[in-house]
Amino acid sequence: MVGVAVGWQVYAIHGNPLDLGLVGLAEFIPLLLVALPAGQLADRMSRRLLFAASIAASLVVTLALLAVTLAGASTLAPFLIIAALGGAAVGIGNGTARTLPPELVPPALLPSAMALRSTVNQVGILLGPVLGGVLFAISPAGLYVVAAVLLVLALLCTLALHRNAGARGNTKRAASFDDVLDGIRFLRRSRVVLGAILLDLVAVLLGGAVALLPANAATILPVGPAGL
Repeated sequence: MVGVAVGWQVYAIHGNPLDLGLVGLAEFIPLLLVALPAGQLADRMSRRLLFAASIAASLVVTLALLAVTLAGASTLAPFLIIAALGGAAVGIGNGTARTLPPELVPPALLPSAMALRSTVNQVGILLGPVLGGVLFAISPAGLYVVAAVLLVLALLCTLALHRNAGARGNTKRAASFDDVLDGIRFLRRSRVVLGAILLDLVAVLLGGAVALLPANAATILPVGPAGL
């Protein structure tokens, strides 16, 4: 939902597709920088609380976008700063969220739990932009209010998880750079996993063209945010 709104607002400022790429870059760099440290944190503290913190950060980002929207959303700089904060929040939360299911369900139910989690996630990815575009066409500020309410709900649901969820961190030794490299060593030994990740990286790289859709929806196909 928020991604649709930000893309439309950013392109509307200068009508320049490059601005859309700059926002994506501003989000990607912090995500890349915090990914490995976030893995270390997930091994040493409650993953439930770490995931909750990332949702809270996303809530702050959404409220900041609401403030920018109410102020007029006429300059690019605030969107770049907010995108960087959002990328950091996603970098902390994504990996942490993926490690929670094994600690919430018995091993026998894990395949079903992971499949259900993936299905629900894809449903959100499909329906979120549709709902976001329609809401933005009605009220840009209203979209961010709805998104903030949903994030509050997600935060409460995360905090309501069992207190022991994700609490089995490795706190017996201090973090080191060697620990950070363990994941890379694992990938070198596990060719199937490495191949799957590289294939996904290529798909994500080429799939980044969707960031330019606001430009297409505004100029080539003048259909407005709902059409986007």
